[in-house]
Amino acid sequence: IYYRRKATSFEDWYASLFPEEEEEFKDQLIEKLENMKKSHGNTGLTPFMDIFAFGSIEQKQMAIALMAKNYHPIFASSLKHATRDRNNAVRVQAASAIAQIDNNMISQILKLEKQLKTEPDNDEVVLQIGQLYDDYAFTGLIDDTRKKEYLEKSLVAYIEYHKKNLENQGVIISIGRLYLRINQYEKARDWLKKHLYIGSEQPKIVFWYMESLYYLNDFKELREASNTFKDHEEYLEKFSPAIVDVVKLWSSQEKIYLDGLAS
Repeated sequence: IYYRRKATSFEDWYASLFPEEEEEFKDQLIEKLENMKKSHGNTGLTPFMDIFAFGSIEQKQMAIALMAKNYHPIFASSLKHATRDRNNAVRVQAASAIAQIDNNMISQILKLEKQLKTEPDNDEVVLQIGQLYDDYAFTGLIDDTRKKEYLEKSLVAYIEYHKKNLENQGVIISIGRLYLRINQYEKARDWLKKHLYIGSEQPKIVFWYMESLYYLNDFKELREASNTFKDHEEYLEKFSPAIVDVVKLWSSQEKIYLDGLAS
């Protein structure tokens, strides 16, 4: 089943899903969505799974519409779950919502790539293209092949931008992170180590560097890096307790234990 080519607009369709008697449920749903986006975890997924398991068709449609309109990668599993709903209308709407998200992102990228052809020296457009491919790769809605393709395209754009903007710390870190995500661990290590001391963004680059060492099984260097930064509270306090624990775990204080793990 497909939508008609001259169907009502997404906005009109979205608005039609909220009759007055559903306003309270809508408000509760919006609150759940916002909490999920803020937490960036799975704690908010259970209520949505409950909606798709026990909710009415209208409530399921409302949840899908709101997730599509306020999309965040944390919603991916719920949307995919909705494409397997017992009700055909819910399945079609979920599939259409995923297609809408996909089309919106592709349209943004194509628009920027067209702009770059007429403005080849516009570094900001290059950066925006890199960021869009980066974001798109982590929507949770595409297969592994497309994800790798978009990560590689994002990396190319970031590297091109970096050539003329050497001091952009965010891009420096993103390049190292993407090397990691496409499994080029040696390039990630070399790149991140080269830029290890760059000021305020230093904590992020340290942790990506440590991850590259882990994947390369370089436990000695990983332990030394952890030992260097474990006492820098001004950096560690920017991260969650779990990450701080990882740094301390790999520090020299855990040398005997870690030597046993690595052997």
